[in-house]
Amino acid sequence: MAVPTTGSPWWCCKPMYSQEFKASKDARPLCPSEASCIQHETTGAPEPAELSPLPSWKARFLRRGPFCNRHRKSKRFYWSIVLICLGPLAFCCSLLSARFPAWTEIIYSQGIYPVLSRCLNWLSGLVPFSLMELLFAVGIFFLLVCGVLWLGRLWRTRGKRLQRGLKPVLRAGRRFLVRAACGISTVYFLFVFLCGLNYNRLDFATLAGYSLEPSSVEELNALCRELFQQAGELRAQIPQQGALVTSGSVFDLCRQAAGEYDAISRRFPILAGGYSAPKPVLFSEVMSYLNITGVYFPFTAEANVNIASPDFLIPVTMCHELSHLRGFMREDEANFIAYLVCRESSDVLFEYSGIMLALIHASNALYSADPALYEELVQTYTPGMLADLRDNSEYWQRHEGLIGDISDTVNDTYLKANRQSDGVKSYGRMVDLLLAQRRLSGGLS
Repeated sequence: MAVPTTGSPWWCCKPMYSQEFKASKDARPLCPSEASCIQHETTGAPEPAELSPLPSWKARFLRRGPFCNRHRKSKRFYWSIVLICLGPLAFCCSLLSARFPAWTEIIYSQGIYPVLSRCLNWLSGLVPFSLMELLFAVGIFFLLVCGVLWLGRLWRTRGKRLQRGLKPVLRAGRRFLVRAACGISTVYFLFVFLCGLNYNRLDFATLAGYSLEPSSVEELNALCRELFQQAGELRAQIPQQGALVTSGSVFDLCRQAAGEYDAISRRFPILAGGYSAPKPVLFSEVMSYLNITGVYFPFTAEANVNIASPDFLIPVTMCHELSHLRGFMREDEANFIAYLVCRESSDVLFEYSGIMLALIHASNALYSADPALYEELVQTYTPGMLADLRDNSEYWQRHEGLIGDISDTVNDTYLKANRQSDGVKSYGRMVDLLLAQRRLSGGLS
C-alpha cells in the first residue's frame, strides 16, 4: 500500500512511523500532520493522494546519519575525550622537555617557537591596541551576561526544578564539569606549545658563555658602587627636578624599545627577532592594583606594558617583556636581558632605566648580605635618584591591598609550577648574572 501524505516534504519531518511500516525497509518518516492520515482505514476517511514510497537509503540516512540524535551525542563524547586528553599530553611533553633541555633548545626554542611567535605577533601587530586587553574585557562581559541569564532561568523554572528532583541538577553539573575540563585542558595545551616549553630551554648564562659562581660580599658591594656611579652620571644628564617624567608619546617609546634589540642582537644573535613593538595597556591602573608592571600574552604573542607605573622604569619593563617574546621566559633572565639591551642603547633614558633596575636588585641583595654596607651606599645617592626611588616606593604603596596580595600568590604559584623553584624570589638571581658579566668583562663598562 502506498504511503499517504498531506504534501509536506519528507526532509522537514520529525521521524514518526506507523505500525504497518515499522518493519519495512522502505518505511519513510511522517510529519505530525500526516499521523492522522494513516487512520483512514479505521475511521473511514477518504484516502489522500498516493505517493511513491521513500527510498530505503533516505530512510536509513534519517535513522542512522549524522543528523540523528544518537550520532550527535556520540560525536560530542569523542570530542570531549580528545580535548581532555590534550592536557595530559602537554604535561608529558613538558616533563620530557625538562629532562632534555638541549633538545628542547634545538627543536623547539630555536626551531618551532620562532615561527609560531612571529606569525602570531605579526597578526596581533596589525592592530595598535592590546588584543589581550580586549579578550579579557569581552570575556568578563560574556561571563557576567551568562551569569545573569542563568540566574534568571533558575528563577523562572524554580517550580519545575523542584518537581523534577535532583536528577536534572546532577546532569547539568556533570555537563558543566566536562566542558570546564575540556576548556582548561585546551588552554593548558596551547600555553605549553605556544611558550611553556621555553621554561625548560638552556639558560641564558649557558648560551651567552657566562659562568655563575658564588660571590663574596666584597664583589657584591663593588658591583653596587659601579652601578650607583653610572646611574648618578646618567641621571645628571636628565635636567628634571623631582621624579623623572618622560616626554613624548608612549607609542614612540614602544617603537624605540623594539628597535633597541637591533644593537644587542649583533652581540647575541639569539636575541634577534623582527617582532613588533610592545603595546601600552589602557587599564594600566588595574594592573597596578594587581602588582603587575607588564605581561607577555602567549595566545596573541603580545608584550603588554603598564604605562601608569613610575616613568623611569617603563623603558626597561618594555625590554623585559620583549625578551619573553623572544623565548626567554624565566624572570631573572628577562630582567638581565632587559638590562643588557638598555645598556647598549644610545638613549640616556633607556640606559638609566636599565641601570636603575640592576641597582635595585643588587642593592636589595647587598642589604640581605650586609645592611651596614647598604646604608653606607644609600647615603651617597644623588637627589634625582632618591626622588625616583621614593616615587616608585610611594606609587606601589598606594596600590597595596588584598587584590595585590592575591595576585602575588597567583604569580608565585605560576612561577613554581614552571619549575622556578624559588617562586617570586627567583627575581633575585639576576644579581648572579650581573656578577658573572662583571667577572667576564672585568667590569660593567
